[in-house]
Amino acid sequence: MLGRMIVCPHCEGSFGELEVRPARGVAVCPACHAMVRLELEDGAWRAVGFTPPTPPEGWSLRHEEAPRRSSADYREAVREPGRLLMTRRWWTPAVILLTFFALAWDAFLFVWYSMTIRAPSDDGFSLLAMLFPIGHVAIGVGLTWWVLTSWLNRTTIEVADGRLTCRHGPIPVPFAATQPVSLGDVALFEVTEPDRWWAKPALRRYRARGRMQQGVEKMPTLQIEARLHDGRKVPVVTRLSDRRHADYLVRKLERQLG
Repeated sequence: MLGRMIVCPHCEGSFGELEVRPARGVAVCPACHAMVRLELEDGAWRAVGFTPPTPPEGWSLRHEEAPRRSSADYREAVREPGRLLMTRRWWTPAVILLTFFALAWDAFLFVWYSMTIRAPSDDGFSLLAMLFPIGHVAIGVGLTWWVLTSWLNRTTIEVADGRLTCRHGPIPVPFAATQPVSLGDVALFEVTEPDRWWAKPALRRYRARGRMQQGVEKMPTLQIEARLHDGRKVPVVTRLSDRRHADYLVRKLERQLG
C-alpha cells in the first residue's frame, strides 16, 4: 500500500509516501529526480519546496522556463510556450593525449611526402612511395577531424517559440543529423538506438566490455526521437553516449510539452 500520494512541485507528477525519508523530511521524485522538501501536516506529508536535479556531467543548463497558461479560465487560456537551452562541450581529458598522437601522425606523413616529392622521379619508386601511405593518410584525416571536433564542438539543444532544435558544431558531423520539430506536433519523446551499420557493432562491443575507462568518452550510440501525432518518428537529439544523460534530456523535453 502506497498511502497518500504527494505531488512533486517540480514536474507535477505524483509519488507515494514510500519514497519519503522521514528522518530528513525529503523525498526524491521518481519521475524527475528532484529532491522534494516535505513537512508533516495533519498526519500527511506535504511538499513545501524542491531542489531541481543537476544536469549530467558535461551538460550545462543555460535557461529553462516551463510552458504556462496565460489565463486561469481553461476555456480562454492561451498556452505560452516554454524555453530551454542546454549545451554540452565534447572535450574530455583523453583528448589531450590523442592530440599529441595526431600531431605526431600528421608530422610523419608531412615529412614522408616532403621527401618523396623532392626525390628523383626517374623510376617507379616515387609513385610507389606516394601511394604506399594512402591508408595512413585516411586515418590521419579521420584522427585530425576527431581531435578538432573534440576541442571545438558543442551540442546545443534549444526550445524557443514552441520549436525544438539540436545543433552540433561548428565542425560538421556526418551521421548525426537531427530534425527540428514543432512541439505541438510531438506526442512524446523516447530514447532509441540509431539503426546504422557502424553504430550496432560499436554498441555490442560497448555492452560486452561494460563501463569504459574513466575520462574516455563512450561511443555515441543513443539518440532521442520525437514520436509525432501522425505516427512518424524523427531524431531530435543525437550523439548521446550515456543512458542517464538521455533520460535526463527526455524529462526536460517532456516538461516542455506541458
